Amino acid sequence: MGVLDLPSIDGERCEWTGFGDLEGVTLAEEGSRTILGVLEGNDRIQEFDLSTPGAHVALLEWDISPFTNVDGGAGAEGIAFVPDAALLASGFVDHAGESRTSELGMGGLVFIGHQAGGGIYVFDLSPDSEELDYVGAYATSRSETCGLEFDRSTGLLYAWHDSQHDELEVLSLASERRSRFGRSFLSEAIYDATFVGTIEGMAIAPGSECQEGVREILVTVDDGGANSLFRFEMFEAFCALCPTDLNGDGEVNGQDLGVFLVEWGQCTDCAADLNGDGFVNGIDL
Repeated sequence: MGVLDLPSIDGERCEWTGFGDLEGVTLAEEGSRTILGVLEGNDRIQEFDLSTPGAHVALLEWDISPFTNVDGGAGAEGIAFVPDAALLASGFVDHAGESRTSELGMGGLVFIGHQAGGGIYVFDLSPDSEELDYVGAYATSRSETCGLEFDRSTGLLYAWHDSQHDELEVLSLASERRSRFGRSFLSEAIYDATFVGTIEGMAIAPGSECQEGVREILVTVDDGGANSLFRFEMFEAFCALCPTDLNGDGEVNGQDLGVFLVEWGQCTDCAADLNGDGFVNGIDL
């Protein structure tokens, strides 16, 4: 595998170091140069400005440790941001079973995958201060989660389970009250990895980028040496059913999901109770 040709800003290489035990990153706003990252050990969410190559600026920090199982090196591992439109589409509810979106102004909720117990902890963060609201904890199908990725084009959450599992799980944001965490996300599928390694992160091409029913997934391996990055080109699962520019911005991306929810008629193939739960909603996407 050759050296990656990293992009640049004004001719300068886009590479940053010195974050501490940073385990995962996500974007709250697509196209932004500000990221949200999760630090393991002390279980913190931090916001960084990466506008200047080689010099990251720490902006805000949210302490989630009172709500998670902080256990030294077995702490927060994965992070994903889920926009409000996708939360509504999926039928997402808080720990009390009530529909929930962002109330503090971030425009979505932050999901944290945890190594201790495999649960996913959800938080509502303020974009202007270190204020946060704990939404709830949700079990996955496995006892360890080391990576999270939310697909805005399909409304599905991907969790990588490492340790003795080496599996990729596809989760709906709908949940049931039936776990030690109080609620469990509904599992759509579980895939066995084709290798064994300490996975640190992953990225999945949007379902709207499917080509003939397949797309790509990349995973990184901790201290992997020559095998630090794996790329799978034929990931056959959960392609978006409506890969069209519904909001007219010239791009097919997760922003079209909100339009799809309002205007079912623009995607008649999806305007049906495909999962047989008695409701026509975003879960059928």
